Parts: sequence; C-alpha cells; structure tokens
Amino acid sequence: TALSLLSPNAGTQQKNFLLFYRGDTAGTSGRPVAINVIENDGLNLSGVTDYLAAYRTTIDGQNRACLVLIPNALPYGITTITERTISGGQLMSMIIDAPGDVVSSATSPNGIWPPGISTVNPTGGTTPISIQPGFVLVAITQNSTIASEYKLSQNYPNPFNPSTKIDFSLPNSTNVELKIFDVLGREVYTLLNEEFAAGNYSVDFNASELPSGMYFYKLTAGEFSEVKKMVLIK
Repeated sequence: TALSLLSPNAGTQQKNFLLFYRGDTAGTSGRPVAINVIENDGLNLSGVTDYLAAYRTTIDGQNRACLVLIPNALPYGITTITERTISGGQLMSMIIDAPGDVVSSATSPNGIWPPGISTVNPTGGTTPISIQPGFVLVAITQNSTIASEYKLSQNYPNPFNPSTKIDFSLPNSTNVELKIFDVLGREVYTLLNEEFAAGNYSVDFNASELPSGMYFYKLTAGEFSEVKKMVLIK
C-alpha cells in the first residue's frame, strides 16, 4: 500500500527522511518497515514514467511530502514515524549503520492517523492513503559528564509555555522510552524510543500542539522506570 504524508518540519535546503515503524503489539512499536526522504525541491516529474505513478500524482511537485510502500499485513498498523537528518548524505543502510539525528517524531498507538486514516492491514494497493501525522519537535543534547545512576529530573521550567527541558541520566547503554501522558493516563506522545549510550541527556520538548493542563512524563530505561508531573499553562 502506498502511504503519503506531509511533514511540517522539512526544511527547504536539506532533505530529511522518515522512518516508519510497525506496531508489534497494541500500543508498542517494533522495527522500521519503510524509509524515504521528504520532498522539498518541488521538481516536476510528471513525464518521468520510471517513477511510481502514485509518487508522480501525489508527491511530485510538493514540499514537505513523502511517499513509501508499506506491507498489507500490519495487524497493528504503523505506530511510530520519526523524522531524521541524513547522516553523511547517505540514505542507504541508514537503519542499521547511522540513522541520523531525530528531528521530530509522531506516534499513533492504534495505527490510526489524522485525518482518521487507518494503517492497520491496509488494502489500498498503489492508491495512496494520505495521512498528516502530528509531529512533535524533539531536540536532544548530551553533556560530557559521566552518569553514575539512572535518573529522571524534574522538567524546567515548570509550569511552562510551550517549551520545557527534560533531563535524564544513564549509567549504561540501553533502550530509552520517554512518553507523555495526559491527566487521564492516555498516552499523548512518545518522545523517545531508541538505544542510547551511557551519559547525561537533555530533551527539549515543545508542547505547542497540546492544550493547557497537567501532564505526566515517564522514562523507561532497562529495568528503571520513573514518572514525574509537569504543567502546561498557555
């Protein structure tokens, strides 16, 4: 099935790319199943018949758009999409070797994306199903100090509008999940879900798409897990 989308964060100079992750079980993400660059040059490829027709009619000439082919057998759909920079100018082998820095990410635990399009076991063939994921901007920095223990710090500033920092420490390399929940316990965003080396990290979280209110952020790193509260006031 051809899946097309628009990314609000694609720049006009550098082409970023998107990784599409399948759901392993309901609400969790597994391995990537598709990858492609985000178009930003506006080139007209209507006469280049070597390109997939769906690409020429849906993505061709657009900015901030991407088209990928996803499997029809996706019982939990596409649950996570991450936008990354192209490391060293190479797209090949990005998943294994150097996936690039995360620019933004979007999650949909049930595989249904705005404007209400389901990616669960899609049957569209080469007819594109168009989604517009709600990307959340995530900037990650690492300082040079050595971490001696797992730690999740209180976000700052708090209350905040619309940006805040979330710091955490890892004494060992491990997979890290950082999730945002609303006051009813519903998952709002997955900010991080990837392997990190030992160290101290700071995540810049932009909540401009969220309404005012109380939220919780949860860090899971190996067997360590901790939850803290934050308040967004607009």
